[in-house]
Amino acid sequence: MHFQHNYPKCSTLTPQDSLSLRQLHLSRAKLKASSRVSALLAGFAMVALVELEISSYLSEAPQELLVAFTTLTCLLIAVHVFAVMISTCLLPHLDSYVSIYGYFGAPLHRLKIFVEVAWIFSTVIGIFLFLAVVVLACWIKFWRLSPPSAVAATTVIIPALLLFLGFSVLFYYTLVCHKMRRATELMDGLDMRLHSLERGELRLDPSEEI
Repeated sequence: MHFQHNYPKCSTLTPQDSLSLRQLHLSRAKLKASSRVSALLAGFAMVALVELEISSYLSEAPQELLVAFTTLTCLLIAVHVFAVMISTCLLPHLDSYVSIYGYFGAPLHRLKIFVEVAWIFSTVIGIFLFLAVVVLACWIKFWRLSPPSAVAATTVIIPALLLFLGFSVLFYYTLVCHKMRRATELMDGLDMRLHSLERGELRLDPSEEI
């Protein structure tokens, strides 16, 4: 059954309603992206753990390396499965609520923490663990067969990991700056309207929200 979303036209929205509608779309997009990415990476990690053959070259690898690999792989799977669980639990309820009642009154504020947890687990912690597992898997595979291959893999992954961390910091810093700027603009607009009301230059419509 297909539900028709009750989204109002942008021309009829107040700034507060526009912000709420934007947060709704962003939350749904984050949950969908988290679910897809986490399912994919968790599947890769599970295959890597299962397909790792226990042979003579593995027995020669240091026990610390094997323990680190299994620990990070299991942690990677747990993180992504948790993100998938959050997305699977929230998306149907959020979509059904919006389909029936519209975006007004959607419990976004109470669910925001869960959306952010799923997003961070899937795109930040999960990807970081995935790259670390790739490095450890290369070292285990090529510990005796070809150590330079493991060094080459580490040399490639470490700059990629640093680039990923730098992009994450810059991306979230840009988002925070944008939110602060929008909040400042909104507060300035409210102050101007308040001063206009105090001077009698503007009359407040009873049906209008400040």
